[in-house]
Amino acid sequence: MNISEIPLSCFIIFCFLCSYGFSDDGIALGEGDVLSISVLGYPQYSKAEVAVGPDRKINMPLIGDIKAAGLTPFQLRRLIAEKLRTGKFLNDPHVFVTLIKSRSRFVSVIGQGVNEPGVYPLEGATRIMEVVARAKPNDRAMLRRVSITRGDEQRIVDLEKLLEQADLKQNILIQPGDVVNVPEDRESFAFIMGEVNNPGAVPIRGGVTLAEAIALADGQTPNALMSRITVSHSEEPLREIDFTRFLLAGDLSQNILLKPGDIVNIPLDTENFVNILGEVKDPGKIRLPLRGMDLLQALAQAGGVTNKAWLSHIRIIGVDQPARVIDLEQAIDTGDTSRVPALSASDTVLVPEKPMVWRKFTQLVAEIILLNTAISIIRGMD
Repeated sequence: MNISEIPLSCFIIFCFLCSYGFSDDGIALGEGDVLSISVLGYPQYSKAEVAVGPDRKINMPLIGDIKAAGLTPFQLRRLIAEKLRTGKFLNDPHVFVTLIKSRSRFVSVIGQGVNEPGVYPLEGATRIMEVVARAKPNDRAMLRRVSITRGDEQRIVDLEKLLEQADLKQNILIQPGDVVNVPEDRESFAFIMGEVNNPGAVPIRGGVTLAEAIALADGQTPNALMSRITVSHSEEPLREIDFTRFLLAGDLSQNILLKPGDIVNIPLDTENFVNILGEVKDPGKIRLPLRGMDLLQALAQAGGVTNKAWLSHIRIIGVDQPARVIDLEQAIDTGDTSRVPALSASDTVLVPEKPMVWRKFTQLVAEIILLNTAISIIRGMD
């Protein structure tokens, strides 16, 4: 269970109930702390607010300055009551000391399981759940193993027990100088990196396949190289997955079940591209889809050819292969799709410009056709 699964309103109420009824009597006061001190039945001897000064003292009616820094609120109230008795101001005083604001006490929150690690002031009685909540735990927080380091000692608390079973023993009182570590839960998550729309941790409780993990990461980007996915896990050998075999042929052996702590990397596709150059409207690189692409589809992806394109002399230049000349004009005229070749990764397609003589000839033919059309229209009018 992680903290993001708990409704915010329920979480706030739960934190309040966990802190209610506890005091900070066991924590020493420091300079700058603001206290409320009341003497039951004697408001004239009480103080709604009094700060511990740089001299580590507070000033009270009747008894004057009292050293407060270093004492707990419980010790301070006993000291004030004793001075009221020994000074013969009151016979049986009932004194209450409440810490209103702490300016001398801080706790550090660290770990990959919180979004806002840092140093937080302790104001009044502060328990571990409140500190963790202030640091905004994320969905990767391992709440069952939150550690509190106090001097040379360390204690592990299980906040999942606190949330699920109301085990208040886990919600311990924080002291100044404590370091709270909320680790990342690598036991319940896998990590999807690279060419996915939302990289990061994905929960895999109950078993999650590679396809499901990619879906949880909002799917792969258009530039993902799905045939070279790698899966690593601590000291185990790197596994390479050809996920296209699952996508195209349903090969279930490539849709592996992920383990806690797996790191999945989907690399950028720098291989499955063709270059379209020359007389096209949008020359450049075009990515080959998983199921391949023929010459006509590639030209369409490039925005189509210009009116200067010499379709009967298109060249395809492959890696370590001789250039091929394709008469695409004849293929279009005859409808013979066998003349339209499929392209391979790293092919370069060059659509040349028609020679000037050829362009003038085709322009002359077009003008003759236009003239004949005009003559036919005039004769029809007569």
